[in-house]
Amino acid sequence: MTVLVRRASEADVTGACDVLRRSIRELCVDDHHDDEQTLSIWLKNKTIENVSAWVCSETNFAVVAVESTQVCGFGLIDRNGEIQLCYVAPELVGRGSGKSMLCLLEQQANSWGLNTVFLMSTLTAKPFYEHHGYFVSGLPISTHGVNCAFPMSKTIAL
Repeated sequence: MTVLVRRASEADVTGACDVLRRSIRELCVDDHHDDEQTLSIWLKNKTIENVSAWVCSETNFAVVAVESTQVCGFGLIDRNGEIQLCYVAPELVGRGSGKSMLCLLEQQANSWGLNTVFLMSTLTAKPFYEHHGYFVSGLPISTHGVNCAFPMSKTIAL
């Protein structure tokens, strides 16, 4: 089936929340090592209420990947150019949805007049971002109980 990437709406919130939680739990094992305390810290703000607030915020731009009617990816950038989230459901890894969401987030940053985007990457996602032109832009830090988060950035064309 074809996956459509589009701007997220309030109707996508429950599915987006599920994608975030599943992706972190199932795909980011190298980051959380199945440690329940680490997972609890990381997943604490991945609630329907918070996802709804992120999607509805005027300072954010949120996208979803949708297959049929099922949300299978979620991404978020703020007006400062920080890509705060870019997650896909485990069954979508390697099918281009993450790349499509990332491109749409970068296009939005460009439309805001930004020439650089930045993010904090997990160890799991770091190769994905590097493949799409992102570079490590600082020393790794510990965050959400995760061993290493890598500050990364990319220059985008205006």
